[in-house]
Amino acid sequence: MLLFKKRFVKPILEGKKWQTRRLKKPNVKVGGIYQCKTSRFSPHAFAKVKVTNIRKQRLSEITESEVKAEGMESKEEFIKLFKEIYNLSAESDPEVWVIEFHTVDQD
Repeated sequence: MLLFKKRFVKPILEGKKWQTRRLKKPNVKVGGIYQCKTSRFSPHAFAKVKVTNIRKQRLSEITESEVKAEGMESKEEFIKLFKEIYNLSAESDPEVWVIEFHTVDQD
């Protein structure tokens, strides 16, 4: 299962968000198909995705094209939101896990 903020449901369903970054090593594997939810306890998934790539990257190294793949408009906006979500200091530049995926038909 992959958890997402509610604001990312529409971009994922529209194919506008196909990357996500996480601080902790993800419990997913390349080739695996996973439910996407906005809450761990939600009985329904809003999508299913197939993971196509997993890699590490410094947060500050995100490119403008990767920002778009995150469903965001600007690098500054994305980094600010990421740090708010993870309660990180403004100066921090953590190594993050990049998960690339695409939606698949739900059964």
